Amino acid sequence: MAQNHTSWDNIKELSKDWYGGNSAYFTRFYQPAKRVEGFIFYRPAVFGLSVEDGLRQQVPVIQGWALLAVQMSRFSHMLPLDGFLNEQTRQELIKDAKKYAPQTFQVIKQE
Repeated sequence: MAQNHTSWDNIKELSKDWYGGNSAYFTRFYQPAKRVEGFIFYRPAVFGLSVEDGLRQQVPVIQGWALLAVQMSRFSHMLPLDGFLNEQTRQELIKDAKKYAPQTFQVIKQE
């Protein structure tokens, strides 16, 4: 099971950005990146630490099954919401972000 951790103060904004993809061109494993909605981080997540070590060191962490997928992808700067959460969980997470990370909603981006 994948586990992710970042502190609320590491969340810069809720926005759309490029997520995923990899550089396994010309193989059946190639996946193009796509624009998805997610929480954009100030500090990128690191790989190889446990969530517990990330909490102790106060660094964002991606661990577990997501590790292989993320290492193959070009993302460590966001927590994607599109396609990973059902609508109720997505809304609960956004509600929590408004409470614990109000800076997330102070940045308005024009698309």
